[in-house]
Amino acid sequence: MYKRYSVTFILCLLATTFVVQAQFSPFNPTIECVDDLTFNPGTLEYDPNPFVFTLRIANTTNDTIYDVNAFITLSDNFALADSGDTRRKDIGTNGILPPFVSGDQAPTITWNVRHKLKSRDDLIGEINVAIGGTRIGGRGDSAYAMHTIEIPKAGDPEWTVSCESDTPMLNEDSTDILPSPVTIRAKIVNSGLVEAEIQYAELFYNAANVDTLLTPKRIPLDQPLKPEDSIAVEWEVDFENRTQARNVRFTPVFLDDEDQTQSCEVRVDVPAVPMTFIGCIREFPDLIIYNDTTLQLEPNPFQVTAVLYTAGIQQTNVVLDLDIVDSFGPEIELDPTYPDNEIPRIIEELPLGDSVRVTWQFQISKPNTTGSNQPVEFYFFASSDQIPSPFGCQKTVMVEPGIPVSVAQPGSPADFTLRSVYPNPATSSITVPYSTSGNRALDISLYDSFGRAVRKIANPASNSGEHSVRIETHGLPPGMYFVVLRGDTERRVRGLLIE
Repeated sequence: MYKRYSVTFILCLLATTFVVQAQFSPFNPTIECVDDLTFNPGTLEYDPNPFVFTLRIANTTNDTIYDVNAFITLSDNFALADSGDTRRKDIGTNGILPPFVSGDQAPTITWNVRHKLKSRDDLIGEINVAIGGTRIGGRGDSAYAMHTIEIPKAGDPEWTVSCESDTPMLNEDSTDILPSPVTIRAKIVNSGLVEAEIQYAELFYNAANVDTLLTPKRIPLDQPLKPEDSIAVEWEVDFENRTQARNVRFTPVFLDDEDQTQSCEVRVDVPAVPMTFIGCIREFPDLIIYNDTTLQLEPNPFQVTAVLYTAGIQQTNVVLDLDIVDSFGPEIELDPTYPDNEIPRIIEELPLGDSVRVTWQFQISKPNTTGSNQPVEFYFFASSDQIPSPFGCQKTVMVEPGIPVSVAQPGSPADFTLRSVYPNPATSSITVPYSTSGNRALDISLYDSFGRAVRKIANPASNSGEHSVRIETHGLPPGMYFVVLRGDTERRVRGLLIE
């Protein structure tokens, strides 16, 4: 009957476990002292590396044992240092182990072992040996030994990230960007000493007109990298709405298995594609006034004009549309008597470097009854096959309120009169002459083209006779203005140009 013995030895702070297979096994294996490995931050290597692993085999019986050999098994952290070395070796005395040999007289087997993997954590490496031999008569004997070595942490993962991109150029013949799509390339290198894993790569950018194509923005990797190994990834991107030159910042980001991000940055100068632009010209009134004498809005009907011009390439089938917002005051509609007065307007061809004027005529079908100047907003939009999104401009026309007036009986003089202001055009000041036939409350105001009161004379002279007031215009922006003389139920208006 055989028994199994398990004996643990602590040699030089190392743990070695021996398992003897038979009750009268002749082998008494011991392992020479091997220092624990230490990590040297100066050389970035383990010391000692390689190290000598020595197995000494004693014979505790009076039998001679033949073909004594040992076979070494190493954990993943270790490898044989010499390429010509073998895992199985015989003892140095031609495989013969004499009886009762022990201590320094016992033969040895040695291997040169190196540490091959650096770790981000403290580990335990294992070296196992199996010893075998044969006595006279064919009886086989065996024993096993296991040796453990502490492997200290070598460091945390370290990465080096680089990125680059194509340089997009404008093809002036086709107005395309070449190459298209543009490729963004990124590479991450394990520049540390330990193996680590990259979970995914993701592309970020700072422009709303970038659209990723072919490759998803996030690329899963889940790929382990040994030191000095690398991963290269690519994204293909296209650029939309290229009406303005812009600098787009791309940031490839890698996430490792410790949830740490590594990134780089590349900037791409995207050239602009010449497109058709729309411009507004101010050939229609800024202010539509209410004439107290005729009791009409003037001018009415009125015209609005836009001009289209191309800045780069010839355009075909340009559509010019117009939206009108007049919900808070007067009601505006197209004048049916004006030719080609349609919305939208189609321009079949807009030649390179040329311009086209488009005019609509409108009439105010319902006056402004809100009691204050109200805006009518005109929004122009131009689009074509070559324009990815419409270009536009906006113009606002102010409409005065229609205030009920007291109309004098035929043949009776008016209560007050506003005469022509002077000088007109004006620069620094104006004189406003007026007359009144009786005492009454009056005020005189100066309005800009948006209907805003910019100057006001309260309680001017109102007794019967000829009068005048002086209004300072210094500091007012050049443009069209209106002088309004107002009574209880009537008002008079005169136009003024300030230069």
